[in-house]
Amino acid sequence: MFGLVFSQTAIGLLGAEYGVIQSDAAYLKIIMFVAPASIVTLVGARAIQGTGDTRTAMFVNGFANILNILGSITLAFGLGPFPELSIVGIAIASATSDVGAACYTLA
Repeated sequence: MFGLVFSQTAIGLLGAEYGVIQSDAAYLKIIMFVAPASIVTLVGARAIQGTGDTRTAMFVNGFANILNILGSITLAFGLGPFPELSIVGIAIASATSDVGAACYTLA
């Protein structure tokens, strides 16, 4: 909740310039919005590993990482039909991979 409400203030305390604060705050808000999905993925992966199935947890993590990498490159630079979204595109790619990993973990 802190990152959603006070993201600009928190980044400003670090001494960043105004333009950096704006872009970083947008990134932080998107990432904090999907933070529960990251928690679900972490807890789910450890539960799956606890049953002795380490391959599934590794597969989910690999899937999320590949999705994040491809999405970040595509959305940050605006490849193909996608618009160039810079730091917000990277946040959207990270959020999408986090939610995708959580959904796959719960399935």
